[in-house]
Amino acid sequence: MTLIRVVFLCAFALLLSLPPAAAESISDVDKTRVRITDPWIRQLFAAGLAGSPTFRSLVERIEESDVVVYLQTDPYGMPGLAGRLSFLSVVRDTRYLVIRLTPLRSAVQQLAMMGHELQHAVEVADQPAIVDAESMYREYLRIGYLNGSIGSGVGVDTKAAMEAGGRISDELRDAPFVFPPALLP
Repeated sequence: MTLIRVVFLCAFALLLSLPPAAAESISDVDKTRVRITDPWIRQLFAAGLAGSPTFRSLVERIEESDVVVYLQTDPYGMPGLAGRLSFLSVVRDTRYLVIRLTPLRSAVQQLAMMGHELQHAVEVADQPAIVDAESMYREYLRIGYLNGSIGSGVGVDTKAAMEAGGRISDELRDAPFVFPPALLP
């Protein structure tokens, strides 16, 4: 490894370890529609934006919508369930969603799952009739397919979300950037 590359990797890791100034201000956090409080998820999210055009496109679509998405880790998630989207509430003209992600073995897998769930958030954003968990479930039965039982509920998925996750995985595998050392598989 050349000295220049070592210096670049160290500088990049240091830069990502610093808390973003915008994340420190509540008023700035309120300006973005994808909200992240977990530093690890924030680093992954930044890597997804940097390395995947599909990931960036999904985030842009959410930013232009009436949906706010909270991204959270779910370390005690259900077995076999790497991510899930839940409808939280509606306040005035804003619909609030939560994406919970179970930690996976590699950054690429984790970002593919994050992108998969962000695609689901875009699907909600595209359907103004989704205003609660029940209407979300009905819409997913219409546009998606049953994907097995999850705990006491039923999992529903879409072809678009499966494809988004696959594209993001492919783009990140071929990305010309380097994951911060803390995110390496």
